[in-house]
Amino acid sequence: MPSAQIQIAAIYEQAKDFQDNVDRYGATASYGLYEHAVVALEYLHANDDKDDSANLMAAQLALKF
Repeated sequence: MPSAQIQIAAIYEQAKDFQDNVDRYGATASYGLYEHAVVALEYLHANDDKDDSANLMAAQLALKF
């Protein structure tokens, strides 16, 4: 039986005097395919004071049994 439950989360982090003054932000969205199966997509962006940046994406399929 499909559950069709959607969840969204956001994150913002900031570090001063640690790891080159990093700012990070991102979001996660998950969708319940069935009662025991969830698929999720995550995105994270990071900047530091050296003008370096990174973009990370992840996809996940979680099963409960």
